[in-house]
Amino acid sequence: MSKRIVVFFTCLTLLAGLVMFYAEASGRLPPAVLSYNFTAAWLTQSVQIVLAAFLLYLSTHSLQNTLTRARDNERAMVDINDALQWEIAKRVQAQVEQERSLSLLQATLESTADGILVANKAGEITSFNQKFVEMWRIPEALIAGRDDKATLNFVMGQLKDPDSFLANVRYLYEQQEMESFDVLEFKDGRIYERYSRPQRIGGETVGRVWSFRDVTEQKQAETALNQYARHLETLQSVTAALSTSLALDELLDIILEQLAVVLSFDSATIFLLEQDSLLAMAGRGLPHPEQVIGHNFSLDNDLYRLMLETKEFVWLADAQTDPRFERWGSADYIHGWLCVPLLAHGELIGFMTVDSRQPGIYGPEQAALVRPFAGQAAQAIENARLHEQVQLHAAELEARVAERTRELREAQEQLLRREKLAVMGQLAGGIAHELRNPLGAIKNAAYALNLLQEKKNPEVVEMLRVLQAEVDTAERIIKTLLDYARNRSPLHELVDVNDIAQAVIADTAVPPHICITAHLDNTLPLVPADPGQLTQIFTNIIQN
Repeated sequence: MSKRIVVFFTCLTLLAGLVMFYAEASGRLPPAVLSYNFTAAWLTQSVQIVLAAFLLYLSTHSLQNTLTRARDNERAMVDINDALQWEIAKRVQAQVEQERSLSLLQATLESTADGILVANKAGEITSFNQKFVEMWRIPEALIAGRDDKATLNFVMGQLKDPDSFLANVRYLYEQQEMESFDVLEFKDGRIYERYSRPQRIGGETVGRVWSFRDVTEQKQAETALNQYARHLETLQSVTAALSTSLALDELLDIILEQLAVVLSFDSATIFLLEQDSLLAMAGRGLPHPEQVIGHNFSLDNDLYRLMLETKEFVWLADAQTDPRFERWGSADYIHGWLCVPLLAHGELIGFMTVDSRQPGIYGPEQAALVRPFAGQAAQAIENARLHEQVQLHAAELEARVAERTRELREAQEQLLRREKLAVMGQLAGGIAHELRNPLGAIKNAAYALNLLQEKKNPEVVEMLRVLQAEVDTAERIIKTLLDYARNRSPLHELVDVNDIAQAVIADTAVPPHICITAHLDNTLPLVPADPGQLTQIFTNIIQN
């Protein structure tokens, strides 16, 4: 506001001076004023006043500006000081946090079950945990120097394939953004999993982190599990094979064939207990099987007595040097020997002997391997024996059932025949009563018509004769039916078959377009038969 007032009065003074100067120059001022030289004095004073005011303003303004800048500078210094104090505190806090993070990171590295190694881009060691040192068995003096080349050479000496290990390390340092996973195998049997990935700070790769995990026990367990799984698959296939036959001889051959899948051997024999001896039932790989198979061998032997008592596996590292080994047949080639007990429901039913030319090949591991197979084989043998017994009993039972069935069938046939005869007797009696009356009427009518003819017409006479013959045939059928119903035994008379055939041909009415030709053997002798039944047979044949 003061600045505006000073400028206003300065402008007003200058304007008044200019007006006075112009009036004096034009002669318009009064003489009294002119005589006083008022203009010059006034202008001088005005200018002085204006200059003084202007200088005062300038001084005041400059002082104000100086004070303002001083206050601004003071505030700026305060802000800078605060910023410096905050930055210092921030850096101190960051350093504390960094130290805490490093401590936490190191504690984390030490607490993990993996061995950790951190290296920069050049492969130089920057950090590691104690687990890494212990896993790789690195001397403290060597790891303390952080000599990456010396450390690398030390660990490579422990590996089965150091060249592949080194090539992989170099390749990963060339491919800084790549991650990798592989398995390391040591000369002493240890197995480590190795995992590597780039180390990044702020999105920039600054090195590489290596992680090592000891999976020796896990891999050993996996190997054992895989072996057990393969063993179970083998046993499953063996079980399936053993269930394909119930014939004992065929089953024993299958057992020896499948035993070769489970256990390696040069020869094997199956012995079954027969009272107080062992019967060699089947063999495989025997040089002279005829010397063993089918023969009985005594149990009076220390080895077999031991197995009879314990029912456990017995193996010999070298049978040729063991005095208990009984040389049945050609056994000079046998060194490794394993005797497998065959137990069915806890009862000993026999043995399997497994032979090898290699000494010391059989032991507790092989016994444990073949034990499940032996149990299945023994059960299969027992099943085959039971099957044979069942087959024998079944054959006997089948014969008895067949005989009883035949007797029942005959009795049933007799019963049915009696029932049929009873029914037919009733039916025949009714039919005979119902048919004989009309047949008698027909016969009498035919006889009467024949008598009433004044002039005998041959055709009519023949037709009446045929009619009477057919009536007689019908009466014979009724009589035969009654005889069958009464179960009458057939007559046994000496009859001429040709005469009966000619009589039937003559008495049987046939259509006009059918001609019956008879070729009879006149040399036929008389035969014992029922003439009525023969007549019925020939009649049925011709009519059919």
